[in-house]
Amino acid sequence: MNNPIMKINSTAIKKIMSGHVRLPEDGPCISLIKIYGNKCKYCLNLKETYEKVASSNPDINFFVFDIDEEVGIQKKLDFNGVPMVFGVITLGKYGPTIVERIEEPTKANPLTWYVEDDFTKLISKVRDNV
Repeated sequence: MNNPIMKINSTAIKKIMSGHVRLPEDGPCISLIKIYGNKCKYCLNLKETYEKVASSNPDINFFVFDIDEEVGIQKKLDFNGVPMVFGVITLGKYGPTIVERIEEPTKANPLTWYVEDDFTKLISKVRDNV
């Protein structure tokens, strides 16, 4: 099953991170948001890995956001540079929403910065909040 990756704007990021999402009938809503830049070589090279992770996790919503659409998002979300990935879980209609960020790699991949295992760790960290 192919899990589509949707491009979103800053308004959608704010809604997802504040829990304004449609909840599935069978559990919490989990989303990953990759923030990238079109001039960032790591971001461009990471695309294939992100797509692979998305196709392996059909129960998770995958999104991308182009930082050039709102450079100030770095300050609002308290991160420095791209690529950056956030994992978000909303536990219930009125339940809490928890936001986790991908951990910086001990040794960054020279082509993609992050590797598939970094995404797997983030997904596990998000799922542990259930």
